[in-house]
Amino acid sequence: MKIIISHNIYNTVEPLKHTIEIEKSIFPKAEIYVSSNGVKNIDIKNVNFRFHIKNLGWALGAFNTMIDSIKFATESTEGDILLFSHDDVEICNSNKVLYLINKIYSGEYDVVVRSHEGDYYMEGHPYYMIESVLFNFKKAKEIFKSIPIIFNLPISYTKRTGPNGTPCLEMKFAELIKDLKILELPFKENVREETDMGFINIWSVPGNGGKERY
Repeated sequence: MKIIISHNIYNTVEPLKHTIEIEKSIFPKAEIYVSSNGVKNIDIKNVNFRFHIKNLGWALGAFNTMIDSIKFATESTEGDILLFSHDDVEICNSNKVLYLINKIYSGEYDVVVRSHEGDYYMEGHPYYMIESVLFNFKKAKEIFKSIPIIFNLPISYTKRTGPNGTPCLEMKFAELIKDLKILELPFKENVREETDMGFINIWSVPGNGGKERY
């Protein structure tokens, strides 16, 4: 099984380095691809890097570089599994990640996501969290290869906004992958252990130095 890893980044290079150190300890042969909308260099050995686009704001910048990191990886190599996470979202439970990867490798599913069932779940539209996602590599390549830069979203994606008044890009992501075989892990605010994907966001709990399970 060939694992390919992709990340997006704005300016948090040190968390990215730590994230990649963990990944290399678990998947020493994995190829890693990073797309940036902020920093122009990350100075990490054996990691493929490219600057994609100037910052479009917190949400659109992160979403576009998520897509570009996947395109960067799938244009550059071949693999079986594509593991995507934000620069500051790292693996904390390798057994859980491997279990979910095998769900994809077996052909049972094409993608593993966390499905938000709280207030952001709007009018029957799925809302898939994008901090960490596991893909069948070939399916990811098919889905994302022709998606252009997204500069804005129609009003249908902004009737309800996410944190800090940002568009619901998670709804757009859900639309992009809707035809895949999706393993949805239910996600609710402040409920972590039941929905753990095996990842952790090192910045997600402000003010208390805590860590949020993904």
